[in-house]
Order: sequence, then structure tokens, then C-alpha cells
Amino acid sequence: GLRTDNLGALGTRLLLRRMGVEEASPAFLAAAVRRCSRLMPQAASRCGPLQPRVHCYAEYSVELGGRLLEGTLERTNGLQDDTVPRPRWLRPVALPISAFVERELCAEFQLLEAACEVFARSASGGPPAPQAARGSMALAVTGASCLSCACAASQFRLLWPGVRLSVGMICRRGDAVPVSQAPAMGLATASS
Repeated sequence: GLRTDNLGALGTRLLLRRMGVEEASPAFLAAAVRRCSRLMPQAASRCGPLQPRVHCYAEYSVELGGRLLEGTLERTNGLQDDTVPRPRWLRPVALPISAFVERELCAEFQLLEAACEVFARSASGGPPAPQAARGSMALAVTGASCLSCACAASQFRLLWPGVRLSVGMICRRGDAVPVSQAPAMGLATASS
């Protein structure tokens, strides 16, 4: 089997595209960096290796139950406080490398779970009808998502099929190769 936990920026983008998750627009990514300073690429440390903090930012506009929900969400990887609830909507995937990492603490996973909570809470009078939700959510993350987070994005799409999800990666060492440029560079894409 495949023994990896991350496909890198290009591989993750290709996988997400194959799962129906769009690539976030460059305009959204530029605006996200302006609105959320934690997305700004950081210089590498000269003091030795550091455990990188992954930051995730999203903007959503979703109509559900006759209400328009618009807003932003931000999350950082790791345990931020003792009150982080166990996932209710999405399920993390244990990966063969770093098997003891709690994938529900990834920034992207926490943000997608929080979005599910926001959308579900908005349903007035009764359980939410995710199939009735319509709109979009764009997400920016500082680095390539792990395979568990890519699976969480797929779960989100299946749970909220009318919400168009797009993901963009802001790499710390510069911009990653956009999927649209992969064929010109001789790289295979999901559609080739």
C-alpha cells in the first residue's frame, strides 16, 4: 500500500480536484493573506528545526433554510485549549506515517468541522438538511494538506453537496505549482 501522509502541494491539489474540490482563486488567496496575517509566509528559522504551525482561513457564503450565512473562520493546528470537542461531523483518517498524530487537530480538519457546526446551528427548528444548503466556501492553508485532511474535504463535500468547496495552499517557501500549469510542465494531472 501507499505509505505516506502527504502528497505535497501539487499532488494534494490533483487529489482534491479529483474529489471535486476546486482550487481557490489567486484573488481569494491574496485577499486571505491581507485579512489573516498568520497566512503570511514566514522565513525559515536559523536556530534549528521548528515544528511548523499550520494556519487555515476560510470565507463562506451559504444559504440554508432561507437564511444567508456569511462569515470567516480561522484555525491553527494543535490543541488550542481544553475545550476542543471531539469531531461530530467528520472522521479523521489514521495514516501509516505518524500514526499517533491526532489528525482531528490539523488546522484544515478543525476548520471544516467548525464550518459543519456553523451550518448545522443555523438550521432553525429541527435537524439541518445539508442537501438544501447552497453556496460556497473558500479555504486557504499554509502548506500542503495531509491525506486525512484531503479526506475531510471529501467528507465535507459529500455532507454538504450544494456547497462549492475550494482550497488553496500558501506554501511557506513560495507559491506551489497551480494545477492548471502542471500539463505545461510535463506533469500528469487527474484529467490526463
